Amino acid sequence: MRVWQVRGGSESNEPVGWKMLLLDEALGAKLTTEQSQAPRQGYKRGDKGMQSITCEI
Repeated sequence: MRVWQVRGGSESNEPVGWKMLLLDEALGAKLTTEQSQAPRQGYKRGDKGMQSITCEI
């Protein structure tokens, strides 16, 4: 999945921004009360980096 990380650590040492994650390696997710800033800069509907797309939100 491609996600927008709002804070925290990452292997790339970039705490914010677009990240590519394997679903079976995701450690968790958290809903926040922060207002969405979607669509974020760099969002690409039908992202060619995805093997398959089930849902785009």
